[in-house]
Formats: sequence, C-alpha cells, structure tokens
Amino acid sequence: MSWFVNPAARTWHAPPLELESRSFHRALPGYVPTPLVELPSLAAELGVGRLLVKEEASRLGLPAFKILGASFAVARLLTVRLGESGALALDDLRERLDGSGLALAAATDGNHGRAVARVAALLGLRSVISVPVGVSTAATKAISAEGATVQLLDMSYDDVVKHVAESADEQTLVVQDTSWPGYTDIPNWIVDGYDTMLAEVDDQLAELGAEPRTWSWCRRGSVRWPMQWSPTTGVTAIVRRSSSPSRKLQRR
Repeated sequence: MSWFVNPAARTWHAPPLELESRSFHRALPGYVPTPLVELPSLAAELGVGRLLVKEEASRLGLPAFKILGASFAVARLLTVRLGESGALALDDLRERLDGSGLALAAATDGNHGRAVARVAALLGLRSVISVPVGVSTAATKAISAEGATVQLLDMSYDDVVKHVAESADEQTLVVQDTSWPGYTDIPNWIVDGYDTMLAEVDDQLAELGAEPRTWSWCRRGSVRWPMQWSPTTGVTAIVRRSSSPSRKLQRR
C-alpha cells in the first residue's frame, strides 16, 4: 500500500458550483437519498467514536452511485448542444432529441458504462459501451440489458478509453469519466453530479448531530466536498488496478 499526502489540503476550499446537481437529480424518477448507515460494532473494533457509511447499493435503480455523474453530465452535454445553458430535464431532452440519431459512447470496467447506457435509454438514444478484457460476464450482461451495444476489446482499460475517444464524431458523443488534453468539461460535469451524494451526507450528518473528523472517498478521489465540517481529514482509497489515477498521483 502506498500513501500520497497533499499538505495543501487543509487550507483548500471547493469553489461554488456553476450549477447545483441536486435539483436536477431530485427531478429524476425514483430519486431518494441513499442511507447513511451507522456501524457501532466496527467503530468499536477500530477504536473510533462513530463510523458512518454512505450505502450506495441502490441509486436510481442501479447498484452504484455512478448514475449521479453520468446523468448530470449527459444532461449538461446535450443542453449545451441544443444551444442552452444549465441542465435540462431528461424528459425535455428526450422530446427535443427525438429522431436525432445521436449515440452515447463510453469506456468502462462496469458501473460507469452501465450508467451511461441507462441514461441513453431514458433519453431514447443509442449507446455503445466498450469494455476491456477481464471484465466479468455478469457486468457485460448488465450493460447489455440496458439496451447498449457492448464492444469487448482485447485491450487494457487505458487503451479502450483511447479507442472510445477516437470514435467521437457529430453523432457519437463520448461521456467519459477520464480526462485528457482538450477533454475536461464532461469529466468535470460528472464530478459535479457526485456532489448530490455529498450534499445528502451533509444533511444526514446534521440530522444525526455528527461532526466528522475523517471522511473517506473510496475508488476515485475526484469529488469536491463543501467541507463545512472543520477540522476534517479526507482519505481516498484507490485500488492498484486503477492505473490512470495511480500514475497521476505518482507523477505529482
């Protein structure tokens, strides 16, 4: 296990968002805040005062939080394409894009691609999801069940991302949670979508009268927390097979 410490994190504050994602998500069918679950036995075992976990096993009908980022980013992308600002509701976008022939494309090793496919289906659009070797049959079947065309490529994840990026054209819109030079708006909008989850946590902590001293964001450390709780330490966990973020951390 490797540790990467950012000394400037204690004084960093997130800039205000251009557009709040939570109001957009509240308008989606089936939206409810996911529970913040207290684990007293594990807290005692670890020697901490309280341990609370944001349980994301069911988020808008999918088994992961990724739908928050995918839905908001797609809405923003398509709204801009229509020459408007903000993020139009999915029902409005579906009506205005009827017959457009647009497709959404993404590389994935599971949840992000399924989320993009679900959003495409809600909008009546096609989706093409590319996955690298090693992704489970269950994951590819789940993506296909959303109505997506699934491409299984004999490549690494990073190479699949590159392949998908090169497939972009006027009718194929790439919705990727990885940035590269010239492609930053959509990944940033995906991150903005995750703020809904953190806003929920703020509300839930206030209801519990809890003031966190340490919080952990597992899988990707790309989310901005408003950090109304101070002093608070943030911890991010990234599995070693997530090669792109690991290399970026090492370079820094």
